[in-house]
Amino acid sequence: MAIGSTVKPIGIAECDVDLVAHVPDIDTAISPAMLKARIGDRLRANGHYATLLLEMPRCWRLNYADEFHLDITHSIPNPGCTLGGELVPDKTLKSWKASNPMGYRAKFERRAKLRARIRSAFGWTLASTIAKDSVEPYPEQMKLKGLLRRTVQIAKRHRDLEFIGDTDGLAPLSIIVCAPTRSHRASRRCRRVCALCRG
Repeated sequence: MAIGSTVKPIGIAECDVDLVAHVPDIDTAISPAMLKARIGDRLRANGHYATLLLEMPRCWRLNYADEFHLDITHSIPNPGCTLGGELVPDKTLKSWKASNPMGYRAKFERRAKLRARIRSAFGWTLASTIAKDSVEPYPEQMKLKGLLRRTVQIAKRHRDLEFIGDTDGLAPLSIIVCAPTRSHRASRRCRRVCALCRG
């Protein structure tokens, strides 16, 4: 959602919104499972959220039926990252792993500003054209999405169509679908900076 590549789900009315609940004043001494439990306790204590709350393996979900569900994943500061990275729980909630959602967003935004240049058979360079497509705005409509965002949207739609009716959870996550588009030719000079903080 933050990078402007959201696509409307196929066959369901409910959108999936991911939220990172960053807790800045906690270090790795607390386990991911314990921090998740504490966040769950706070959400349950709130009368508004208690009825919407559903526990998931790595996060808490607030389920706004027939509208959207909000997956809340907790994070803490990554002391080994100088780029503002965070630590998020692994799938088992036993250890922390490096992530950098803000860095990823900033890097994606920089790359989305790049313009494709098309060279004709006669050697002329043509400015890229933006296809006028009807993509429902969520949360707000961008006037020009640009080539990178459109490419990500097409890849996500292809994934959705290929895995329609998938009940085994085999469809690739959105972050996996977005990752290959970051390596296009125009961005080679940026490869030495790791937005996901290798630590």
